[in-house]
Amino acid sequence: MKYLKNFAERMQKNKKLQRANELIQRYGLLVALLTLVSGIAVAGNQGAEFDTIYQMVRGWLEGTLGKVLAMGAFGIGMAVGIVKQSLMALAIGIGFAVVLAYAPSIIDAIFTFSL
Repeated sequence: MKYLKNFAERMQKNKKLQRANELIQRYGLLVALLTLVSGIAVAGNQGAEFDTIYQMVRGWLEGTLGKVLAMGAFGIGMAVGIVKQSLMALAIGIGFAVVLAYAPSIIDAIFTFSL
């Protein structure tokens, strides 16, 4: 509590800190709200120039490359699990494979969500 009193006293003496505190109190909430609203307004409906690369990467992940990566993660997890005699490596391999299989759909659902 003593520290807070000292901080308040120093702040009252320092005019620059006092001015900054006034600006934050006056405009801080407004800036935060405008930042939030502007982020919501453009989320998910901008960036048409990136559609081709997004579709290409999504095609890779949902196609043969994604299956190969998922099977590789599963195989490596199984091999490491056998060597270490631990199921944790196998669980990580399975988790990676599941995330790789479902990530594109989940990401699409998040960015196309609307109320």
